[in-house]
Amino acid sequence: MNAGEILRDKRLVDAWAFLVEAYLNPAAAICLAHSPWVGLGLWLVLFQQPLLAMVGVMALSVIELFSIWRQRRTAGSGFSLPERANALLSALAGSWIFLPANQPPAVTAIMIAGTVMSGLLFTFLAKDLVAKSRLPALVWPYCVIAFTLFTIFPDAPVRSLEYFQWPSFQTGGPLALGETFLRSLGVFLFSPWPLSGIVIFTVLMAWSPALVLAGMAGWLSGAAVSWLLVMASAPVLWAATSYNFFLSGAALGAVFFVPDLRGLFFAVIGGALAALIAALMQVLFQYSAVSFLPIPFAITLYFGLVVLSAAPFGRPEDRIVEWAAKPEHSRIARDWLEARWGAAGTPLLGVPLQGPVEITQGFDDALSHRGAWRHALDFQRPVPKGGDEALRPSAWGEPVFSPVLGKVVRVSNDVPDNPLGTANFADNWGNHVIVEADKGCHVLVGHMMQNSVSVAPGQKVGYATQLGLVGNSGRSTLPHLHLHAQKGEAAGAPTRDFRLANYFSWADDTLFTTQWCASGHVGRGDVVVAAVANPDLRPILAGILPGRGIWTVSGQGNEAARLGSGGPIVLETALTENGNYAIRQDRDAWMVLALDFDGLRLNALRAPAGSLVALLAMCQSTVPFAAFAGLTWEDWLPRTYQGRALDYLKDFDPRRNAQLFSVALRCDAITYNGIPAFAITATPQTDLPGLPQSCRVTLAPQRGAVELVARYEEGTRTYTQISFEPRER
Repeated sequence: MNAGEILRDKRLVDAWAFLVEAYLNPAAAICLAHSPWVGLGLWLVLFQQPLLAMVGVMALSVIELFSIWRQRRTAGSGFSLPERANALLSALAGSWIFLPANQPPAVTAIMIAGTVMSGLLFTFLAKDLVAKSRLPALVWPYCVIAFTLFTIFPDAPVRSLEYFQWPSFQTGGPLALGETFLRSLGVFLFSPWPLSGIVIFTVLMAWSPALVLAGMAGWLSGAAVSWLLVMASAPVLWAATSYNFFLSGAALGAVFFVPDLRGLFFAVIGGALAALIAALMQVLFQYSAVSFLPIPFAITLYFGLVVLSAAPFGRPEDRIVEWAAKPEHSRIARDWLEARWGAAGTPLLGVPLQGPVEITQGFDDALSHRGAWRHALDFQRPVPKGGDEALRPSAWGEPVFSPVLGKVVRVSNDVPDNPLGTANFADNWGNHVIVEADKGCHVLVGHMMQNSVSVAPGQKVGYATQLGLVGNSGRSTLPHLHLHAQKGEAAGAPTRDFRLANYFSWADDTLFTTQWCASGHVGRGDVVVAAVANPDLRPILAGILPGRGIWTVSGQGNEAARLGSGGPIVLETALTENGNYAIRQDRDAWMVLALDFDGLRLNALRAPAGSLVALLAMCQSTVPFAAFAGLTWEDWLPRTYQGRALDYLKDFDPRRNAQLFSVALRCDAITYNGIPAFAITATPQTDLPGLPQSCRVTLAPQRGAVELVARYEEGTRTYTQISFEPRER
């Protein structure tokens, strides 16, 4: 590719990015989507009424000019997506009101421009008012503008209905629900015709079936409630306002809450509530145009976000704060995190003792870990293989380290240690330290030796900070260490669920370290040891250079014929602002590897199954700093690499982790071109299309992955990095 072609391609990419930001995404945001292709489809709907569409284009063009001026003038950011979307809606409302008024063009232009600017102003105000509550601005600014216009010009809506030849809404019984549904989709875009609804339904379904399913659940629920009101002789004109039901269901069931069975329940509740609010508004505003605005949707959304985010209705981890990702991706991301780390907010605690330790009492155990204090672990040294309890080594006097990063809030240091076989029931925890972790929970380490506590309240602690020594104080009959996470800083506060993190699990028969765990629950009899970084592997993982790598691929067996004579593959590795590795093969094949506290970990992926990036992601889903030859571990990966929207319908499964698959990994120490290196072998535990039976990546200093061998049933595929050009970033 010559310089001219590269420049032309860059200009095309820049032009497309401009269209997406300035015109396509604002249109998509009206229907709660975040896709330029949805925006393109919605513009097709808008251009069924060319005058309205042209006003919308001009309004967004002016907004873009203001955005550029704002960026240059203040060195700040341009207008956000909600601001642009509200400006577009305000422009459509203004033109719908003022174009049929037969006023001079200059007057009409001034009125529409004032409407757009007012919409922007109210968007700024709404954004500031709801910023701390994590509630989206969305349609409130547009509702305020439209409410004002319809109130000041009460006769304008009737004139506009005649001017734009809007058909009347007549439900005609249950059999006409399909047409009513399609027409209602177009109302929000001032285009209430079935063809508009078909286009909107199609582009939304192609982008996110989860959004459409939730929206339809909300619409049907709202329609059912409205029919009940009609049957009860309530004068409800629900068809024209039923788009509120769809938007409420989509927002609560997929956009702002993770789309699953709980989300569908939220969608049903949202649609029903929107129907009741819409009926109330029609009565209050005497069926004026104001009662057909998306105010029921806005009220329902805010009510739902406040009420459904907390117990007993929902869970905080199901709330989607960043409105950007496709709903299906949000569900996969939630399930992926939970498969790795447990439910959101679950504390991760390190093993507080060095060397192998045995869990002699776990969660809900038979001795003292019961009731409000059931989430706790007791540590002792393990019994030697083949021995009995009498041969168990004592942990007395061994150093105790902080299991979290945080700040000491409480200390007890003067409780006498008990003689063996006796306990001090007047002081449950004996000498203890309570640490407030940086991530918000409180952790208690107890039964330490008298006068051994070496930290003080207010002191910052890390994993290498010694807290004290193992003792036998408090409610303890023999030397051991007690650990739990709790709800508050007071000693005796109820405990809460937690996981151990970054530890080795020892085999029962040999007491030899063979398995590494990123996080997990342990129980009585388990033997674990805190993982320590491998000094040979960690520099390789943390020292990968940004740059461009050229790869070739060859095949054996049927894979050779399948690959054909493809050219080299280029992989670009860049460092992001937060120090992650962004590895890109092309626009649709990329991944992000993060240097986490315990190793190198995949945290974002988009790639076709079988591509080089997808195979590298499988082998590097997690590589612990503590890995050594012979160590094994497990991880989870997203099941659908490409994230095709229709796969959501085909593979819908209400169970957690339905869109994930597990992979078993193993580390081996090897030599690559005379240089010490490491090989990571990944074996999928699920038979899925496009996945190899196993794949093995070689990691070398500075260059990272330099070779990958994927084994399929039909043959073997080998990728080799033949050159690497380092860059600054």
